[in-house]
Amino acid sequence: MSSKIATMVKAPAFAAAFVTLGLTALGLPNSAHASAWPQDQGKGQVIVTGSYSSGEPFSGSSGYLGDVPKTDKAEVYALIEYGVTPELTAFVIPSFSDVKVSGGGAPDQYTGAGYTELGGHYTFAKTTSDVFSVQASVRIPGASDGSRLAQTGQTDTQFDARVLWGRKFSIGHVPAFFDEQLGVRFRNGGPPDELHDDFTLGAQLSPKWLLLAQSFNVVSLGSGGSEFPQTNYHKAALSLVRHIDDHWSLQVGGMTTIAGHNALKETGAFLAVWRRF
Repeated sequence: MSSKIATMVKAPAFAAAFVTLGLTALGLPNSAHASAWPQDQGKGQVIVTGSYSSGEPFSGSSGYLGDVPKTDKAEVYALIEYGVTPELTAFVIPSFSDVKVSGGGAPDQYTGAGYTELGGHYTFAKTTSDVFSVQASVRIPGASDGSRLAQTGQTDTQFDARVLWGRKFSIGHVPAFFDEQLGVRFRNGGPPDELHDDFTLGAQLSPKWLLLAQSFNVVSLGSGGSEFPQTNYHKAALSLVRHIDDHWSLQVGGMTTIAGHNALKETGAFLAVWRRF
């Protein structure tokens, strides 16, 4: 991550702390995202993540999506970002998915390319503790057959626009940061547009250990008919990052859907390798 942010937390090895990892799972944001802080010009990073999640429809008062059977998903994706200028950071996020739906009357499986996201974010204001950015991206689907249950809702081209805010602070003597991303995802081909509001709280427990607590929240803007009803879902994730040196880090964590309506209740785990350059 950039030396600017490393300076904020007063140790070069903390540079990777200010990356917000979007966690891939069915019914949740399907990509990683850069944080509000930019990369230094000519510098960048790659974060390769493998995740697995299993989900079933919510029941009872939380909402129920009755025609979707149990779903399992494994995915590998990479966040690759690079500082083009001191304010502009470009990124690309390719992914590969294996989605399996079982039970019900139409079991199905899709193995192949997932979404590839291309975009950038621009930092338009900074203070000693706060940073403000805007981000835009396009998400290109790898799946192409929307009539198959394992690919439903995964075949439309999407456009994502966000406002990002980051703040550094301390919890006692522990360096910490907060990152919020608020935006709209515009979808084509049936699924409704979505409002996204994602949060990350990070605490540098020691020079080698970073704790990340994250929340991912999606609310559809209306419905796309009977096939794509109005929905919302809210997911929490907790992970630890081990800084090996100034260039390499390892991350391990878990995630779960804590509330939802017309959504899958999912539980999963993920493992990531970070490389800064």
